[in-house]
Amino acid sequence: MTATSLGLVFLELRLPNRPLTIGGIILHDALNQSAVIKMRNHWEGIAEPEDQEVLSEYEHGLRQLASELGTAAFMEHLGANFANTVSVSPEYRVNRPRGDLEQFAALLLETLRFDL
Repeated sequence: MTATSLGLVFLELRLPNRPLTIGGIILHDALNQSAVIKMRNHWEGIAEPEDQEVLSEYEHGLRQLASELGTAAFMEHLGANFANTVSVSPEYRVNRPRGDLEQFAALLLETLRFDL
């Protein structure tokens, strides 16, 4: 890993009777031990109403877990424990953008918002 790249994983939703959907992304920087977590803002048409409330709180829960565990342990935890409704994609490398990583994550998620 270089100082000019970040790790990127997709949070994939595998809901019953629904196509595989990108629900969020995590950008992480192993050198600076930081992670940016960004989830979709809306779940209508993606999840059943009873699941929408749970999914809307997911980002907060992931941020809290990342803060508690630290970035490296958090990423390891995701890979080892998320495999059912929400799973983690393989890691990709992306060039570090200039500017704010939160804004980059939001733009990336909006650009990549698609169903597989």
